[in-house]
Amino acid sequence: MQIAIHGILNVLRSLHVIPGNPSRPKFRLLASGSTWVRADEGGLLDLFVSRGSFVQEGEVIGRIVDPQRPSDSADIIAPARGKFFSAQQTTRL
Repeated sequence: MQIAIHGILNVLRSLHVIPGNPSRPKFRLLASGSTWVRADEGGLLDLFVSRGSFVQEGEVIGRIVDPQRPSDSADIIAPARGKFFSAQQTTRL
């Protein structure tokens, strides 16, 4: 809630509705694009990173394991440096 209030006050200051100058956040991320990773194989997804965390290019961010062939697991490698937002898991029977 505090983040939303801070943002609204900044907008009001920048529009000169209330006195003062807008303050800059301590940290700001400017996204310039996105990269999607798709699995070549089916199986169970084991993520090694949390949503919202930063990853480095080449970092192993997860693994896909086929329960019928656990030795044939496939690592998921981050193709670029950036912020990890989500993982879509689609179930097929």
